[in-house]
Amino acid sequence: MRLLLCAAVAHALIAPISRAPPRRGTHLNSRLDDADALEIRLDVTVLWCQCLARELSRELATNPLKEVPGFTGADLRALGYCVASASCLSVLWVAAGLATRQFEPADSYGEGLRRVMLTSAATGPLWLLVESALNVPASYDTSLAHYSSSLFGLAATMALVRTVR
Repeated sequence: MRLLLCAAVAHALIAPISRAPPRRGTHLNSRLDDADALEIRLDVTVLWCQCLARELSRELATNPLKEVPGFTGADLRALGYCVASASCLSVLWVAAGLATRQFEPADSYGEGLRRVMLTSAATGPLWLLVESALNVPASYDTSLAHYSSSLFGLAATMALVRTVR
């Protein structure tokens, strides 16, 4: 049920965004109008890839190899948690990105990276907190190294993608 709710909220936030030319304003409606829908979709795609790669690396590092290949109920459950985590991260990223004007054209290269870092700093801790509350398998490791690497990985991935785009 949580998974469907997260997916519905993510879709509701992303779908209605228009491709209007940029205007400066402070209200949420003007921020939505100024946002580039393609940039939002590209960021959400990268976030999902990052979450899936994180789960795959966790799975390979912590679980023994299967004797019989195949997709089990435990695998389906882990995939569901990964989808919930990625949905949560996507919603938080879009909300923070609208607040930091990340999806609007930047005046300079440095300004674009600054917006990515601000969005990462606002989104990462909340995402890990929600992951812990949902008891996602990736949140079982409560060490500082795990949290640091997750936050650094998010910021580095998004900064690299913004640099390449």
